[in-house]
Amino acid sequence: MTLEGLNLPIEVTRQLTDGLASVGIQLPLFVTQLFLLILSFTALIHGIRRLRREGASDLPALLLTVGFGLFVVGVMFAWGEELLYPLPGQLSGRVDRIDRQDVDRFEGLRVQLLNGSGEKVSREAGILDSRNGLFALSYEPVFADPPQTLRVTAPGCQAVDHHLQRSDLRQQSGFTITYRCQ
Repeated sequence: MTLEGLNLPIEVTRQLTDGLASVGIQLPLFVTQLFLLILSFTALIHGIRRLRREGASDLPALLLTVGFGLFVVGVMFAWGEELLYPLPGQLSGRVDRIDRQDVDRFEGLRVQLLNGSGEKVSREAGILDSRNGLFALSYEPVFADPPQTLRVTAPGCQAVDHHLQRSDLRQQSGFTITYRCQ
């Protein structure tokens, strides 16, 4: 067993979800995570049985087995956090536009929340306050699939994506992102 085998549950999960998508079946992200959990748990059990049979002298096999266990723990931790501390369903913040300082610098500037598939999940149009760049967005919290990206757009500029952490989505006071038209 080599350490490249640690990617095996991820590759099998990807092949499963891609195969189902090719016949029109789009799975929610938590189902994909469930596939990964089952495959990692199966690999963990297999690794433990192999180590018991052959002994724990093979360090890469031992690390690989522990890695599968950590996959299982990681998914369970993320799901537990989601159940114990659900997201509020709203995000507020401020865009600091640094390339323009005139009165109408927020004219046409928009923000939107995107999920892991790049689909818009925010309910509002994402219009900013024209004086200070404040915004407030709401979204429907989906189990194991929080908004991943805050996209900022402006006429004549490329969209700028800000990757969101779970801590960004849990903040009550909002956060500030810097924007420059590119």
